[in-house]
Amino acid sequence: MKIRDLMKDKGMNIFSVVADATVSDTVALMANNDIGSVIIMGESGPEGILTERDILRLWKEKEKIQNKPVREIMVRNLIVVRMDDLVDMALSVMIQEKIRHLLVVQGKDVLGILSIRDLVKAKLGKLEAKIRYLDDILSKDAAEDW
Repeated sequence: MKIRDLMKDKGMNIFSVVADATVSDTVALMANNDIGSVIIMGESGPEGILTERDILRLWKEKEKIQNKPVREIMVRNLIVVRMDDLVDMALSVMIQEKIRHLLVVQGKDVLGILSIRDLVKAKLGKLEAKIRYLDDILSKDAAEDW
């Protein structure tokens, strides 16, 4: 299965803020939309990402960071996948890099964000289909033995 197939089902909703947005405003956007990550946009495109995990890591300093620009705490090392990449490859990258979100890009355009939950859900759906198929085969073989 390719990322393209997964994005058809998931949709390509993107939540982003400008790099000058405050941490507080960004957290409010995430909470109000029940999302786990936000893309931080600069003049030339995506500059970083902020995830719920990043916020939790810095929560003890919330009074110090809440009015700072999000660019000061965002993750700058963006790891991306493309529409023709395989879901298995994307899942492997997430596990190796210990991340939970990947940007889906085409050229310099961001098309969406995938979470590890999206990838696991796709893998489970595929495995469930295989199990049903094998179960059907085994049921037919058992019926023929009678």
